Amino acid sequence: MTTRTFQAYEIPLSKVFSNEYHFEMPLYQRPYTWEASNTEELLSDLLDAAMGSDPYFLGSIVLIKQDRQSVFEVVDGQQRLTTLTMLFCVLRELADCTQRKNNLDSFIYEIANSYAGTEDRFRLQIRERDREFFQDNVQKPGRLEDFIAGNNQPPGSSRELICQSAKYLWDELQDKQPAERDILATFLIQNCYMVVVTASNQDAAHRIFSVLNARGMDLSATDILKSHVIGEVPVKSQEAYTAQWEEIEEALGRDGFDRLFGHLYTIFMRRKPAKSLEQSFEPDVLSQTNGIKFIDDVLVPYSDAYRMILETSFHGTEYEEKINKCLQSLNRLSGKISFWIAPAMEFIHQFSDDGERLLRLLQDLERLTYGMLFLPVSRDSRRTRYDLILRALEFGIDQVFEDTNSLQLSDGERREIAQKIDGPLTFLTSDLKRALLLKLDEVLVDAGARYDHKMITIEHVLPQNPSEASEWFKLFSEDERDYWTDRLANLVLLSRSKNARAQNYGFEQKRNEYFNRKGVTPFALTTQVLNETEWTPEILEKRQNILTQLLSNEWRLA
Repeated sequence: MTTRTFQAYEIPLSKVFSNEYHFEMPLYQRPYTWEASNTEELLSDLLDAAMGSDPYFLGSIVLIKQDRQSVFEVVDGQQRLTTLTMLFCVLRELADCTQRKNNLDSFIYEIANSYAGTEDRFRLQIRERDREFFQDNVQKPGRLEDFIAGNNQPPGSSRELICQSAKYLWDELQDKQPAERDILATFLIQNCYMVVVTASNQDAAHRIFSVLNARGMDLSATDILKSHVIGEVPVKSQEAYTAQWEEIEEALGRDGFDRLFGHLYTIFMRRKPAKSLEQSFEPDVLSQTNGIKFIDDVLVPYSDAYRMILETSFHGTEYEEKINKCLQSLNRLSGKISFWIAPAMEFIHQFSDDGERLLRLLQDLERLTYGMLFLPVSRDSRRTRYDLILRALEFGIDQVFEDTNSLQLSDGERREIAQKIDGPLTFLTSDLKRALLLKLDEVLVDAGARYDHKMITIEHVLPQNPSEASEWFKLFSEDERDYWTDRLANLVLLSRSKNARAQNYGFEQKRNEYFNRKGVTPFALTTQVLNETEWTPEILEKRQNILTQLLSNEWRLA
């Protein structure tokens, strides 16, 4: 006889919030993440549906049956269960008589029954970190109105999101007539249904959870991976490891945390996932370790390295200023190019105590990453090159410094990069062009310059579209304008927005009124222009030779 690993039933909400089910959030669950807009969508749908008589389907939830009587672990569905609990709490608080309040409270709280062997308990207990907060401010009678009136929770926290959703429900339902609220409450209890999927064990629940997510439920890859990793940790240690996981996730933000796992996959597998991250990470990476080892030996140290990269905050050796300068330069490209991050994480992880070697690795990585802006390489070829750097590390650090290694530029590549740097830069996006100019500016001042300007713009000294009546038509022929307009020599940086009218000033007026205005912090590239009394093809040629030579020396292109 085949043992059934799960069962699924369509159940009315009156039974979901009854003595048959007591819901607990396991330690590995993510926090409450619904924003007021999600709550608004749910309430709007329910109010519309309540005007008719058709049943309303509230989706599926996935549970694991615990040994204790009627206790179920919520693997999937906590956002809806939590929000529905808040909805019952709001309806209870706004009810106009004691009987209605007590009736609604019965869907929130179970009264002890000595004959049935049950205790007083809330029907839903959210994750432990927020459990007492939720009970004291939302679930207990008489607390909700004061709670939402004095919202002072940490911005972006799960507690603030709970308050915002509760406040939205309160504000919307307070304006309605008691009869309208009664219609909604009756509809919820009698006409709303959920499919409750009950699994016999954690593995079965996680398989169902993954399938539901693959079909479009609002869960991230790391939510699924968290359930696997924390689920493997012994119960007595789950709270401590869950706290570590969530601290890292909170520090990086959900999007940054997802990107971290993408980089971890690349570091361990030296390639991109063949399938989605959640489908590939478990069999390819997690199968090589266990929950505790993954958090201790992988997640914590590599997330530290990742944060050092993002925040340019490496510390611990005499080379830290130069290392952070290099990371700052690479970070300017991360919006467009991020394949370099996985090798940088691995370099920091392996060589954080060897500052001299780490600096050399990161300088070579910066040289390669900027150099590839000028090479005709496809996205897949670019990615493969960084994967090969990681593979070479398996054979020792000396392999990475060999001329034939992917981290190094070949003779032909160096020649092509030098040639492209000396040419027009029209093929670069404005973001990449700005990153290149900021790098050049750092080389000019020969120091670890760090720019904190809110806005940095690129200005063409010789305008892109000068007026025919301007001096630019006298100083430059049409061919010379085409030749010089978008070359390094003609580009400078400004720490403010462009002035459309000033862009076409003559040189002297532009220098005095635009580049040198009070409050504008000049960059080294811009300061050089301020020292010129005229702007001619001859000056541009001299300047071009100096600037291209500086980059050539910095990146060892000659």
